[in-house]
Amino acid sequence: MCICPAQNISWSGTQGPYSTTINVFDTAGATIYAGTKAGLYASTNSGGLWSPVPSIPGITFDIARNGTNIYVAGASGVTFSSDQGVTWVLRDSGLPLFPLVLALKNTGDTLYSCLGGQGFFRSTNGGKYWSQPSSDISNKTINTMIITGTSLIVAEGAGILRSVNKGFSWIEPSGVIADQAIHSFVLKDNQIFAGTETGVFRSSDDGLTWQPSGTGMNPNDIVTSLTVSSDGKTIFAGTTDLISEVGIYRSNDGGNTWQLINNGLSNLSIYSLFALGSEIYAGTDLGISRSDNNGDLWQTISDGLPKPPVTSLAAMYDLVFAGTSGSYLFTSGDAGEHWQQNRQGLSRKNVNAVLTIGLAAFAGTDGIPKQDLGGVHRSTNYGNSWTQINNGIPVTSIISLANLGSQIFAACDSGIYTSNDNGNTWSKFDTLIAETLYSNDTALYLSTKTGSVLWNYTNNSGWSQVAYKGPNIQAVIRNGGNIFVGTDSGIYKDSALTWVRVTGDTLNVRSLWTNNIILAAGTTKGIYLSSNNGTSWQFQQSAGTDTVNTFAATVHNLYAGTNAGVIGAALLQYSVSSLPQANPLSLRVTNPSTVQAEIYYKIIQAGNTSLTVYDLLGKECSQIFSDRRDVGEYNLEWNTSTLATGIYMLRLVSGGNQASTMINVVH
Repeated sequence: MCICPAQNISWSGTQGPYSTTINVFDTAGATIYAGTKAGLYASTNSGGLWSPVPSIPGITFDIARNGTNIYVAGASGVTFSSDQGVTWVLRDSGLPLFPLVLALKNTGDTLYSCLGGQGFFRSTNGGKYWSQPSSDISNKTINTMIITGTSLIVAEGAGILRSVNKGFSWIEPSGVIADQAIHSFVLKDNQIFAGTETGVFRSSDDGLTWQPSGTGMNPNDIVTSLTVSSDGKTIFAGTTDLISEVGIYRSNDGGNTWQLINNGLSNLSIYSLFALGSEIYAGTDLGISRSDNNGDLWQTISDGLPKPPVTSLAAMYDLVFAGTSGSYLFTSGDAGEHWQQNRQGLSRKNVNAVLTIGLAAFAGTDGIPKQDLGGVHRSTNYGNSWTQINNGIPVTSIISLANLGSQIFAACDSGIYTSNDNGNTWSKFDTLIAETLYSNDTALYLSTKTGSVLWNYTNNSGWSQVAYKGPNIQAVIRNGGNIFVGTDSGIYKDSALTWVRVTGDTLNVRSLWTNNIILAAGTTKGIYLSSNNGTSWQFQQSAGTDTVNTFAATVHNLYAGTNAGVIGAALLQYSVSSLPQANPLSLRVTNPSTVQAEIYYKIIQAGNTSLTVYDLLGKECSQIFSDRRDVGEYNLEWNTSTLATGIYMLRLVSGGNQASTMINVVH
């Protein structure tokens, strides 16, 4: 392949999106451990950077310590380290085959483990051998436990079991907690607190009787985690619910009253809490947040944690949509500094395609026809919520989305469907099974599932087959007068009625992008750029070597969705002062804003001008100004203190043109 001087620009990873659920925290010496769905991670700088523990790659549910010994519970059983996590050995002798260990605790010289569907086990020799002391609960799923004095208290799917003889016999306390699903326990001042499906319960008699704990929580709050501050004065409760996210509650009066403390939290689905000195760590389903002021303010500390594979990208002004494999969809309105997971209304986790038309966003997911789940979804509030819109299109897996003007095309397992009314209704367009769809202002291009046939569609001429003969097509783009196809064996360009390979045949190309100045190719080895219409290509060293599945661009930045999250590059690095602008206005804002936001805008035609703020539901919040502006560049300071924490849209309107950008307000 010819790798000639074609300017190398600087790419950097954005701050997420992260998608790893944090199940548990613990510490050993100067190391903090985070047990996640993607394995065990460790940090030696208070969470500033996390690194995977190579010996424990599977899902981690719990951690127990005994002196310098560390025990990790997970999908592979119990793993043990006697040297502060340097080396690890599996200790599962006596446990059932393929044990799923959900909880692990130790007291004195005895280890206790709770297994999914296989009951309760104990070990008196550091986990070298495990035995089941009682068959009473041998077939139960025990998901959490607590040890208090001489009592063992465990929680199953619904209710609590209690043992005072090291697990050889069990009794079930009666009363209001008997039918509750229990997720967490914590001990404070000789009281046991239990996090349940309907808030917090507490017991003052060693788990014999239980009562609801205090006020301030909603009855449908699911309390997934509990911890007590290191000074013993404050209880924290991490919550979620079945419909929406809730966040973290704090009680300063022993559980009598609770208050939400979500300031700065990047995600409100909390799965674990941990107190260490003056710091509180919160594990979410998107990463880790930390507070060093008793929960008054949180900051995200997820660097080094795994990110989800990003399968599709789209932009709406400066708002970027990232569809993922397995983690729904994320949006960022501040150049990737912060990401918000958008899952409300999305019926499936795998988002294969994202498309924006005006202020409407469309997401195509995989589908389960028998359950009427998946297919095409639409959002009219910047991705804040979604509605499944399959009227006329079967519930199936959407492969790709594209538009030709106002006409939308959806490629799925059973052919191509189209909508002319913004997705309200769909009709069968063709029986072709597409590998990819690509559209520009005048034509739609489609490569078939067989991978080596290319079709072109225009409103005037219908379908015509492009005379392409070559390897399997995985991406299509038109740059000027040429068509480029990315294949599993390099990039091909149509030239003088023939196709010419313009890269080496070992390059597996998954995505292509152009703005008619730069050509970008996403491959299984990273990104290549060309500034001379594909004649030569430069490998982007700073972009890394992850597989690049998709591209999208705002006015200022180019984004690439990879198998490890989103990376971005400023287009101004690439001499794009000559970039064609979508309209004669420009608008940008500093992000995030705590009190003051600096807004910059440019007017090239004098006239009446307005700048308005909208929330994610499209509701007008305030008008910053509305009067006449002369030609020129302007900047102003805008006080955001009257707005709640969240993402907003700024819309500049002048002389019949408009420009918009997003601002993330953080208090």
